[in-house]
Amino acid sequence: MRPDRLRLTEVERDFVHVLRKRLNTPREIRKLVNLYRLVRIGIPDVELEAFVGGPYRAVLVLLALLVADPDAARATFIALSAGESSRDAFPPEWRLDVESFDDLQVYRNWVGTLARFSFETYDLVTEESEPGSTL
Repeated sequence: MRPDRLRLTEVERDFVHVLRKRLNTPREIRKLVNLYRLVRIGIPDVELEAFVGGPYRAVLVLLALLVADPDAARATFIALSAGESSRDAFPPEWRLDVESFDDLQVYRNWVGTLARFSFETYDLVTEESEPGSTL
């Protein structure tokens, strides 16, 4: 185990603070960070810099939605997998954040991987779901 891989960069920590307003309790914030660390540790060393350069934001947004509102996350994951636009896929209160941060395809690429982190979405995981893949 390499504990240095569990340490978030300043950029990642700053983005967690942006998303913090969407979470209701310190426990939810801790859960978000722990789930994100599980995803992050699975990124190969040679890909980590590129991951922190962009896709990490989509991962954190999707995980924050999964932690804050698992039922809405389920609907969002299904909608993203079906190719819907962000206007239709995300709950209204999350749309501004999503549209201002990343290309929607990045979100679609991570749905299959992140679905495994909640009882509400686990059945959406397919055998083809690899880190960063779609359902």
